[in-house]
Amino acid sequence: LKSKLATQVLLGDEVRVLEKRDYRYRVAIPGQGDLEGWIQQEAITFPRDKGRSYLNPEREWIIVSAPKTEALILDKTGNHKVPLYGGTRLPVLEKKQAGYKVQFPDHSPAIIDFADAMPVKSVDPVVNNTRPEEIANTAKRFVGVRYLAGGMTSQGMDMSGLISITYRIHGVPVGRARAGIR
Repeated sequence: LKSKLATQVLLGDEVRVLEKRDYRYRVAIPGQGDLEGWIQQEAITFPRDKGRSYLNPEREWIIVSAPKTEALILDKTGNHKVPLYGGTRLPVLEKKQAGYKVQFPDHSPAIIDFADAMPVKSVDPVVNNTRPEEIANTAKRFVGVRYLAGGMTSQGMDMSGLISITYRIHGVPVGRARAGIR
């Protein structure tokens, strides 16, 4: 808790566990150029199949395109909302009238409004027809977010976090290292 924030990992992001010490894990984050850091053990779910079914690239995926939204969780404890941040990627179970029905890493289903998410695009910006104006307009949606060194959410972000999340929303992988911070 007293450590400097180096980066953040969004719900559903893959991490590789490198070591365990007390109540935390040292992890590498493949989606951020294998940036390493420590994370609380409560923040990690270990799937029985090592994530193969959940992380399957053949699934249809959406990405949260709004700086922040709420997902309506549909589980045994009753419907409740949880915050999700821009750049969060989740697999789609089906499209409902209320929005995308997605799956969380713990396999619970949730609904995300169509206006706050979009299908994940190809990682090739030419193939996915990403125009520079679209990237600029997405970045402008984060105007007013407070500065937080190492931050990557609307709760607070730095310039590398803004660049990383903005490009991630448009399917262009730009980890923190490529965005200028390592």
